Amino acid sequence: MSRLNVALIGAGMIAGEAHIPAYLALGDRAAVSAVCDKEAERARACAVRYGISRVYTDAAEMLDREKPDLVSIVTPNQFHVPMTKLALERGANVLCEKPLAFHRKDACELYALAQKKGLLLMACQTARFQRNYYSARRYTEEGVLGTSYYGEITHIRRRGVPTWGHFLDRNINGGGALVDIGVHVIDAMLWILGSPQVKSVIGTAFSGIASSERNIRWNRRECGMLSDSGTGFFPDIPSIDVEEFASGLMLTDGPSIHFKVAWAANLPSETRLTALGDKAGMVVPDLRIYSTFREDQADITPRLFAIGPYDSLPFSGHYYLIRNMADALQNGAELFVKPEETINTTTAIELYYKSIEKGGIAFLEEV
Repeated sequence: MSRLNVALIGAGMIAGEAHIPAYLALGDRAAVSAVCDKEAERARACAVRYGISRVYTDAAEMLDREKPDLVSIVTPNQFHVPMTKLALERGANVLCEKPLAFHRKDACELYALAQKKGLLLMACQTARFQRNYYSARRYTEEGVLGTSYYGEITHIRRRGVPTWGHFLDRNINGGGALVDIGVHVIDAMLWILGSPQVKSVIGTAFSGIASSERNIRWNRRECGMLSDSGTGFFPDIPSIDVEEFASGLMLTDGPSIHFKVAWAANLPSETRLTALGDKAGMVVPDLRIYSTFREDQADITPRLFAIGPYDSLPFSGHYYLIRNMADALQNGAELFVKPEETINTTTAIELYYKSIEKGGIAFLEEV
């Protein structure tokens, strides 16, 4: 494919701030020809902003008329599976925003459909495209940690509940903090540890801060709107039916992994992934290795350099992910996010929410 004909299903924030700019950064390698959104005005506004020629409100019609080589699925979560399936059935390669699916069975079926059609499908697990995470993965592969036996995930926003879109609606978003921001660090942790198979999860969930707190200033950038650093008072929300805070224990066929993820918590904002092995321990994103050197205990801080030209941009991971997909379609490159890895991350998500429903441990055999 000398030049990719690209279309988008969804015209919200992540489409306009991440996907479209990343396609434009490819220059002559890609052209965004159409955008579809069920809200016509939003689709038109997106098209005007980026000079996109055609606007649709029906995804099937757009796919039939435009016949795109590549489609970005940037809808609310509950539409990821049906829209991905629709695009694949119409013959398009697909980049789908996270999470690809809430159920392991659905993710497996989507990848099977892509394989049957001879198409590429990749989930937008963009946290991997950071030099510190990439190096952590490589160190693990090379045996720096030895045998890994424990992992720990912390991803906390002190006050960062997203209030735009449908993030707070379970029927549309499917879940809260875990499936919004937690999916990135869960995927990264599993990937760094060599993608051990998730076997079981026991989880807890809490909500209450955003629906009860009043007259406290919130920062929109902390809520995930990376292009907006404005502050203001959080709007009155009578109730939230998704989790603000998620925690639990994930057992794999390798290390056990504790996790806590929050949109809002009375803790410092922090992202930290910890991996322990019998030779060394490792912490990211401030990549540090704790081990020994000769007869001494030693702390190692590698000097890292940028992956490439996009590191300083908001949503930089999308630029690298989309470039990887273009390289795969145009040059035969290997996809950076592999089907089996996304299926494993999907399994962790499904088991977490099943555990909440059960009030106990959820096992792989149940899904």
